[in-house]
Amino acid sequence: METGNNISASSLIKQDIHLVPDSPQHLSGSGQCCFVNIARNGVQILRRSAEFEVNEFSSFKFPHSLDNLRWSEYANELINSAAFISITENANVSFSIEDRKSTLVPEALFTNETVQPNFEFLFGDSSNLELKTSKIEPLGAVAIYSVPKELNALLESPVKCSLVNWLSLAAGNEGTQVRCHISETEFALVITNGRKLLFSNWFSYQKADDVLYFLMATLETQKILHSEIELTLSGEVNKGDEIHSAVTKFISKVSFVSRPKNLDYSYAIKSTPEHLFPFIFANACA
Repeated sequence: METGNNISASSLIKQDIHLVPDSPQHLSGSGQCCFVNIARNGVQILRRSAEFEVNEFSSFKFPHSLDNLRWSEYANELINSAAFISITENANVSFSIEDRKSTLVPEALFTNETVQPNFEFLFGDSSNLELKTSKIEPLGAVAIYSVPKELNALLESPVKCSLVNWLSLAAGNEGTQVRCHISETEFALVITNGRKLLFSNWFSYQKADDVLYFLMATLETQKILHSEIELTLSGEVNKGDEIHSAVTKFISKVSFVSRPKNLDYSYAIKSTPEHLFPFIFANACA
């Protein structure tokens, strides 16, 4: 639900997770990087060493915001907060956007001249947005995504698309792989076969049956038998909850995503569920 602008953004930002390193010494040394993922309902910050050790992780929540000005206000308050400055101190900071307003184009068909028409065909007027592109090398595709101009002006480095690195990690596995990332009001559905991207889209949902409906309808459209797929879940979903129970009635091979194997993790991070924040962990592999 959108919150009125008369309430200050700072009062609505809450830190719900803070996982600390095994030793404070792990936050020192050269080559420290902080990856910041900005979603419509929160921000995650992951700190990684030059040796690809993930030592600190924080998650901040705020009300889901469809209004770009309000979304930018939340991000501005957080980025300028004492908590953010403390977490990112003495580290190179990079930003990524997690938002449904993105689309994929086969690299062979991509041209710079078609970026705006392709985007506006799906999402409407882009005059208040910065349109950006990023190649997904393993899948031979280009992502077209947007950043609100107000938000883009706040960020010091080029803003990446969270979906890109997540999709790059999804490529290469044999057989038909279906990945479903659940957020608060929408979910991403991606289908791959080896290095071939078959389908990618975001859907809005209100209840578990909506997720099941869009999943099964997409499989039918793609002429894929539900008995022949492996479904991997991530995000705001847990074993035995309504969404998990709904899909396991029809899909026999259902699992939860694991963290990337090429990163090392602090004890605190190892002890938490692996499937909650796949986008930012994929970003940290880059």
